[in-house]
Amino acid sequence: MLSLLRRKKAISKSREGKLVSVLNAAGVDLVLDVGANVGPTHDELRAAGFHGHIVSFEPTPAAHAPLVSR
Repeated sequence: MLSLLRRKKAISKSREGKLVSVLNAAGVDLVLDVGANVGPTHDELRAAGFHGHIVSFEPTPAAHAPLVSR
């Protein structure tokens, strides 16, 4: 039980960390990022530990080009 408590404390308390905890608990393995800009949500989800697929959509050409190159 003590090791379980330690692991829970190690989970990020950031907004993204909480979101990733919910996504993982629900078994979500795909995120659609609509209006992705150049990909900051992708980076934040990955940093918080999300390992599923992320599909990013960005309609504006100025942000789309850098997103595609990543």
